Amino acid sequence: MKHFLLATLFILSLSGLKAQCTPDPQFTSPGIYPDSATNFKTAYTYNPYEQVITAIVPLDTMVEIIPGFPQTVPIDSIVIDNISGLPPGFTYECADPNCTFLGGTTSCARIYSLTNPANADIGTYVLTIDLTAYSIISQQSTLTYYKIDVVDSASLNVPNQEIEKIEMKQNVPNPVDEITYIDYNSGSNTDISFSVMNLLGEVVYTKNISAKRGHNRIAFDASDLKSGIYLYTIDNGYVSHGKKMMVR
Repeated sequence: MKHFLLATLFILSLSGLKAQCTPDPQFTSPGIYPDSATNFKTAYTYNPYEQVITAIVPLDTMVEIIPGFPQTVPIDSIVIDNISGLPPGFTYECADPNCTFLGGTTSCARIYSLTNPANADIGTYVLTIDLTAYSIISQQSTLTYYKIDVVDSASLNVPNQEIEKIEMKQNVPNPVDEITYIDYNSGSNTDISFSVMNLLGEVVYTKNISAKRGHNRIAFDASDLKSGIYLYTIDNGYVSHGKKMMVR
């Protein structure tokens, strides 16, 4: 068994952590995604909402501690201090409970609805995201280009909650040596994206799959992967789900 004991100890060390989101594996360059051009998903009345924010923090950055003399300094972390301007009944949380994104890592946050928006909530909500970057010095900044449009779902004839629904089970077997099976249920006949990435956020496998309404199964061959813990996600364009698998 390839490093089975080490992998087991590592996964036990994570047993107390509860990841609330999974970084989007399509992004690999440093930055915050979605960007200002793509912006956040539209929220539809009487439907649940979730927007995952993927943050890829570089190891270092350029600063001018002395004006006119830029220098490269390591990034310790970037912290989300607060997100305000959300629609009523919306909140946010991060993979790290303190919303801390360490330098040289990939992590995420998610904005989601505690209660589905109603007709009284229709409108455009401009968000304010307060950040602090920690390095040799700390520097505060504010992002104001993100927005959430709450739209009347009835007038646009958008898919309802049941059609958008997707549920995924844990892969079996897990840990896996070769083939593992991932069962999921889809609320409609639709295309989904299936991706696998390592804990550094690097995509090791991705495939578009045609799902049918009801029960579906993915057979994934992990025999070419190195021993370790991987994240796998499915996304139908409305919601996404992620879980961990262990390869030995």
